[in-house]
Amino acid sequence: MLLQDAIEGDFGPELIFYQTNELKLKIPALPRPTLEEVRAKFPMITAIEIDTSPERAVSMALSTVTISRHNGISGKQYRRVIMMNGGFTLGYQHCRWLHQNQSSFTALSALRGKFAIHFPGIKMVDARGERHFPSLIANKTVWEEFPTVLMGGFHYGWDLRVATVEKVGLFGCR
Repeated sequence: MLLQDAIEGDFGPELIFYQTNELKLKIPALPRPTLEEVRAKFPMITAIEIDTSPERAVSMALSTVTISRHNGISGKQYRRVIMMNGGFTLGYQHCRWLHQNQSSFTALSALRGKFAIHFPGIKMVDARGERHFPSLIANKTVWEEFPTVLMGGFHYGWDLRVATVEKVGLFGCR
């Protein structure tokens, strides 16, 4: 079973996200951000294209979009995967909350420097028309927030995780 077949719909979206069990955190109910709130952190953003991130309290899990038998997926495939799975990928408000509360979670601290965490529940647009979503990227001492460009030309491997709602009978993650 190839990942490309799953992405194109031949095997269903449940083959897309795999929860890694590396981290599970409770995040309180948080409202979706306004454009002004986003621009305060990322001034290059000119619009919020779509925000399907949950506003209710969630149990966050980390998921991967690659399958162990494959080296990764292309940026185009990754973009398609996250666009298909709106509603249970976390967004800007969750990224901000984790950034602000990172010192409260030893399990999160232990993962610093191992991979980036993407929050593609919100798609933001800059003046050039490039789409972005927030990410936490860490060195060995602290997680920092960055706007990740949603590109089609590069290869995603095992060095990232997607912040998702922990699976409790939800569509699209396994």
